[in-house]
Amino acid sequence: MKFAFASLPAILLCTLCYAADSDAPNIAAGDTWRYQDVSETASGSNQITKQITVTRVADGRIEYTLQQNDVTQTRTAQADWGRVLTVNGQDRVIDRPLFFPVEHGQTWNLHSAGPVSEHGNATEVRDEQYSVDGVEMVNVAAGRFKTFRIEAQAQWTIEPGHIRGHSSRTLWYAPDAKRWVKAEETTFDANDQQRAHVSEELVSMKVAP
Repeated sequence: MKFAFASLPAILLCTLCYAADSDAPNIAAGDTWRYQDVSETASGSNQITKQITVTRVADGRIEYTLQQNDVTQTRTAQADWGRVLTVNGQDRVIDRPLFFPVEHGQTWNLHSAGPVSEHGNATEVRDEQYSVDGVEMVNVAAGRFKTFRIEAQAQWTIEPGHIRGHSSRTLWYAPDAKRWVKAEETTFDANDQQRAHVSEELVSMKVAP
């Protein structure tokens, strides 16, 4: 009994350490995640299944395929899953959902500006603010996970036309899954009218230890 009581503080301390922060996961080629996405707009709702499969990890970048609706795209992300948009040979990080080590109370920002695509002359200025607001247990189709709840706000302006919008997003990042297992995002136009709501849930995964 004395041994059991003596070890209890260590167990609690370990649990608290897990909850307090999380280092970057070891992403490996072959890691795969399947999500169920539901999008809702004024015209109705749509449900899709998408699969993300890592093909290569090198030089601080993650190369992966995104498969949805029988279409497969090749994409690149940073080690924090920040999406990299390459236009005319220039890279621009347009999203930074994680910042390692992830820890409760953490905040970070992202500012980016550049062309939207190689076609046309549209450019975008984008600002995002992130904060880790809590540690939660989350149940999804893929199982039950300890997660960090990350709140994100984004604002953007697209020219020409001075098209403005903003969004609110919540991510539940699970270290054991190496990615978020659940997400909710709502986008608004310049008049604060809701344009779309998207929910995402992890259905299954296959990741290396």
